[in-house]
Amino acid sequence: LETLFSGAIAGAVAKSVVAPADRVKIIYQVDAQKQFTLNAALRTARQIIQTEGVPALWRGNGVQMIRVMPYAGVSFLAFPKYDAYMNKFTNLQLPSLLGIDPVENEDQLRIFSRFCAGAAAGATATTMTYPLDMLRARFAATGPAAKGPLADLASLVRSRGVLSLYSGLSPTLIGIIPYGGISFATFETLKAMHIKQAIKRAESIGEEISSTATLPVSVRLFYGGTAGLLAQSITYPLDVVRRRVQVLGKTGMSTREAIINIARTEGVRGLYKGLTMNWVKGPLSVAVSFAVND
Repeated sequence: LETLFSGAIAGAVAKSVVAPADRVKIIYQVDAQKQFTLNAALRTARQIIQTEGVPALWRGNGVQMIRVMPYAGVSFLAFPKYDAYMNKFTNLQLPSLLGIDPVENEDQLRIFSRFCAGAAAGATATTMTYPLDMLRARFAATGPAAKGPLADLASLVRSRGVLSLYSGLSPTLIGIIPYGGISFATFETLKAMHIKQAIKRAESIGEEISSTATLPVSVRLFYGGTAGLLAQSITYPLDVVRRRVQVLGKTGMSTREAIINIARTEGVRGLYKGLTMNWVKGPLSVAVSFAVND
């Protein structure tokens, strides 16, 4: 329960901090006609404030909390459990399968186990909460509507069936596996390296040091930001595809076909629409999430 609620609170804080940037980013991701620049994004934000008021920048954030709190809670709850299993597997079984020395390759095996655990935790949390993520994306991308999110959900099910709640799940899972793996593996590995070096330095001068006391919040934020920057840059095109499917309902097209279609009609840059904003928003969100959870 402690792990579950810590993760849920961390996710809520992190998403609330970056919600305005996320709202603007989604608008550009789902509209093929809009050319993204930071100046254009700022103009869009000002336009939202002028026409709908400042709170409109957090449009869909209430729905986002319903999705992100269980998502983050499950992610942080599942990671250590998957990590313990994968660590046992990489120490006892994988070396014999690959014919490698587990002692000589200890660091590489540990990174691999963290990557697999992060990927599995992300996939588990995503599958459990996906309909809420799709609902939030539709709510954020559209302007003020007479019907609320629940009415939109009911209308979607009536017009396109229950399976429409999982439109875009394939590119999401394809994206979340490397994203979850890279973010968790990077953050946990950087933390472990920092703590290891701090303990070595303390031992060299005859001091005892607690592993929890060697990692200040600023360092956790920096390592979390690094993990977020790396993970989001690599998996961003799949996020664009996911939002198009969620908001516009482009079903019946495989992830590969959707990527090719966007690249053909909008150029390769279309797959990275909004990425510069994500370089600000993404690392900040991941940094806050990991730091608050810890």
